[in-house]
Amino acid sequence: MRSDDHSSAHRTYTTRVISPSHPLTLTRMQCPKRRWNATGTDYSTMVVEEPDPAPQSPKVPTAAASAAAAKERKEVQRRKQRDEEGLHLLTLLLQCAEAVNADNLDDAHQTLLEIAELATPFGTSTQRVAAYFAEAMSARVVSSCLGLYAPMPPGSPAAARLHGRVAAAFQVFNGISPFVKFSHFTAN
Repeated sequence: MRSDDHSSAHRTYTTRVISPSHPLTLTRMQCPKRRWNATGTDYSTMVVEEPDPAPQSPKVPTAAASAAAAKERKEVQRRKQRDEEGLHLLTLLLQCAEAVNADNLDDAHQTLLEIAELATPFGTSTQRVAAYFAEAMSARVVSSCLGLYAPMPPGSPAAARLHGRVAAAFQVFNGISPFVKFSHFTAN
């Protein structure tokens, strides 16, 4: 008999599971005192086999899960449609600007009518920007039709004086405005 094993009245014995997927888990229970047989083998430790909990079946989609998935698909579709609409508005605005630049006012007017159907000042951010840009472009088209807007030739002395005055005004504004300084400070 081993005397060193009898020093404690209660001992807990555990075994390590080799694999978590093993169908049986072996655990040893606490024994009040150890008994040895004639060959020196401890037979007081009880080994209990406990099966793992039943494997879970694959989850069947519930009504709530399928509704959430349908809602997510609708949101993705809505976002995609909004992006396509914004791209179409941008294309129309660029076509209108090119038509105005080329002095093709009939095409510009037709493009502005199409933009007016798609853009609103009360819609999404893209629609609002397009609506205000279209309003400015229509003012430009009207002033060009009436002859109120006549661009100065780039090499004329009047254009050079105007450019110099605009540059000086911008420098003064930049010097006294905290907004421009702050935006430059945060950008750099």
